[in-house]
Amino acid sequence: MLWLEPYASMVHRREIRHRTTRAETRRRPRLGEGVSGRTSHRFPTTLLPAAPTSDTLCVMTRRATALVALLLALFCGLALDSMRRKSVTTDEIAYLTAGYYHWRTGDFSFNATNPPLMKLLSAVPLLVLRPSLPPVEGDPGRWNEIEQWHYARRFLYENRVDADTILWWARIPTVVVGVLLGLLVFSFARALYGTRGGLLALFLYALSPNILAHTRLATQDLALSACMLWAARAFWGFTRAPSWRGAVHSGLAVGAAVATKSTAMFFLPIFALYGGVLLLRADRDAVWPLSWVRRAAATRPRVGILLSLLTALMVMVPVALLVLNAAYLFTDPFRSLASLTDDPQKLLKRLHVLGTPLASPVAALTRLPLPLPGPFLELLSFQFGRVSSGNTIYFCGETSRRGWYWMMGVAFLIKTPLPTLALLGATLWGLLRRRSNAEWLLLITAGFVLLLFSYLRSVCIGLRYILPVFPCLFVLIGGLARDGGPLDGTLPTVRLRVARAGLGLLLAGYAAGAAWVHPHYLAHFNPLVGGPSQGYRYLADSFLDWGQDLPGLRDYMLRNGLKRIRLAYFGSADARHYGIDYEYLPSVGLAPRDGGRWWYESSEPLPPLDLSRGPIAVSATLLAGVFLPGYYAPLRKRTPAAQIGYTILIYQPSKD
Repeated sequence: MLWLEPYASMVHRREIRHRTTRAETRRRPRLGEGVSGRTSHRFPTTLLPAAPTSDTLCVMTRRATALVALLLALFCGLALDSMRRKSVTTDEIAYLTAGYYHWRTGDFSFNATNPPLMKLLSAVPLLVLRPSLPPVEGDPGRWNEIEQWHYARRFLYENRVDADTILWWARIPTVVVGVLLGLLVFSFARALYGTRGGLLALFLYALSPNILAHTRLATQDLALSACMLWAARAFWGFTRAPSWRGAVHSGLAVGAAVATKSTAMFFLPIFALYGGVLLLRADRDAVWPLSWVRRAAATRPRVGILLSLLTALMVMVPVALLVLNAAYLFTDPFRSLASLTDDPQKLLKRLHVLGTPLASPVAALTRLPLPLPGPFLELLSFQFGRVSSGNTIYFCGETSRRGWYWMMGVAFLIKTPLPTLALLGATLWGLLRRRSNAEWLLLITAGFVLLLFSYLRSVCIGLRYILPVFPCLFVLIGGLARDGGPLDGTLPTVRLRVARAGLGLLLAGYAAGAAWVHPHYLAHFNPLVGGPSQGYRYLADSFLDWGQDLPGLRDYMLRNGLKRIRLAYFGSADARHYGIDYEYLPSVGLAPRDGGRWWYESSEPLPPLDLSRGPIAVSATLLAGVFLPGYYAPLRKRTPAAQIGYTILIYQPSKD
């Protein structure tokens, strides 16, 4: 890392004088020494590194602090500049409306497809703007997705507050969360590998196109990534120095993650797998300094570890449930699963126990009250049905309702910058020879999330589902710059210079790639498939096209003197809001013109696609056939004349 070399030597000289060993700062009692040292297990010990380095326990230098501030400022600037150039995405319009609706009414039945924590945070600035809520007709809890979408559209585009103002301020909390996640990535990597490792991890985070793509959106994916890394950091800290405070901290983080997105419930198996690693390694640091636990661990360390983890679980679960109920403002607690349906037999059938000996005991269990908010139980019911029904998935020229097991892995490979993949390969090679407990936890978290959504292949319509993988990997890659590592002078001189030069080139290429794709981060694809201009041939939907590029289409029309365009649009933004005059082509989300009908209102056959007139602007998701299958297939054989943000493709009239 050539650009850090002067700084690194200065850090080493300054901080070597202040080096303090862990034994000198706080000493933990060994097994068999009694419990008199229990007071040493206060919460700050949960933030100690696995292997303290020369600068881990020291106050950061001013230059390190300035570099952190510079990287985070750059991260904010890129996110904000990209944010102002993009229209509302397909899901955003419902989420930001739901958050404001929750605050104003206390009703969580509207848009109950995801927990409310990030929706509430996104709507906090709107409490100052005070936009008006459209009148509600009927029960929002019984609205289908079309009715929710129309209500959200009226809220955003038919309000006394300008739509762009509402959208801008609703996105700001996500940027704040992005900054906090960046600090967490830096601090976690610094605790493990020293300041240089933290800076390398933060550099990769701040310029990551996949992170930036979701930092400027009022959605839950970045917040879930932040909460999951927070939970991993908290639980790792607990296992290094178990304490009541550490267990509560872990429960708070897990509760916040579940209150952000329901998929965070899978953190329990992640923690269970990590507990298995601790048991196999017989890590005595994970023994809770409680007298009865230490007595059991004196002869059988693994028993002490298991008792410590089970005790932590008994603390974490109630705390997480409290956070989840608080996120729902303690709405309708202690409902049963049986209350979700009028037909108990249907519930047993969905649980796959109908007609089996388990039917009676399971039916009894479904009638028990659960310490969960009622809207959260309804959410789980909805998500279960969605997993069963799936989505239409597009991948490499084909569509499927079932998806492909290998699709998410391939998507990760082609949407991750090549320098990141190279650094990750070097990191994993190094981890074959050494793995600390924290590295085990990060690997388990990243691997479990990736494998989970490879298995749930029928619902994965975006890389956002595995976004929590990236912060974990950035922390791990920070180990390449660790104190005492291969780049810290342990290699022979020639190999060391080659390694440092190679790292410098990779980081320079990484920064250049981020600059090249700006501001179209969601459409990032690496050169393995030809870059973002070829992305529409491989993936669609929120992998690439979430309806975010209407401002770019408007600018294209102005530059080329086009007063009107034939438009086939997928998304939820209003093209008329951006001054786009269009001739309506079959679309999903585009308002009809000249007395026409919305896409869901007409059962008549679609009119033939006339390619003799143009130009035609088509969203990549419609071109792929995710919706209106086959209708725009004739355009796939042609080369677009232009691409708007790599998501709206412009085709000139056919000469045939």
